Amino acid sequence: MLSCDGHICLKGNREEQLDRFQVVETGRCRLFVMADGFSQCTARPHYVDWLTARVRSLSDSGYIADAVCREISAFLVSETGYPGKASVAFVVSDDSEYRFATLGDTRIYWQSRRIRTRDHSLAERYAARGFCSSKSLRHHPLRNRLTRWASVGSGSTHSLEWQSAPLEEGEHMLMCTDGFWSQFDEDHIYAITSTTTLHEHCRSLRDAIDNLTVTLLRYKNSD
Repeated sequence: MLSCDGHICLKGNREEQLDRFQVVETGRCRLFVMADGFSQCTARPHYVDWLTARVRSLSDSGYIADAVCREISAFLVSETGYPGKASVAFVVSDDSEYRFATLGDTRIYWQSRRIRTRDHSLAERYAARGFCSSKSLRHHPLRNRLTRWASVGSGSTHSLEWQSAPLEEGEHMLMCTDGFWSQFDEDHIYAITSTTTLHEHCRSLRDAIDNLTVTLLRYKNSD
């Protein structure tokens, strides 16, 4: 299975910390969840607290990966929960493959292949149409104008689109919120393949304004 080499979560200069990261073991698979809360930020508790509590309920459930994906998708169309919205990323790994999905601008990077998930934002939409370059998105004035997100009753228009891929020896994946990826160009992010380089990047962000969360996942066949 994929494993977590470590993660970093910083509050930045914000009054609240609405980033969340957790790892859940069902006994049959491993789930990695990252959420970046926004909208109604002063709500206590916030939507990200409701979502992470629901995800935590899958611990030791015995669910296989497909069942976990179905449960998560059901959480995101619930009509009950706390106020607020979140940009989210999910990775579900068993012994042979992993599934992944995102909403908003929380990203997953594949280090060796130098590819990433695409944001659900107006800026990403403009990049796809050739109006700006993908590398310029971290500076784009519309990068935070999201077109899809997780929230109570978000419905089918904001539902997850799960994809799957086989596990490959030596695979490194990086999950992060926009508070992290907006601080670096993509070449620097793709160069992060160890906890040492991850911490080196984060040490330069002690004066960050936004909440930020980043984690490095890896696969070794001996795990």
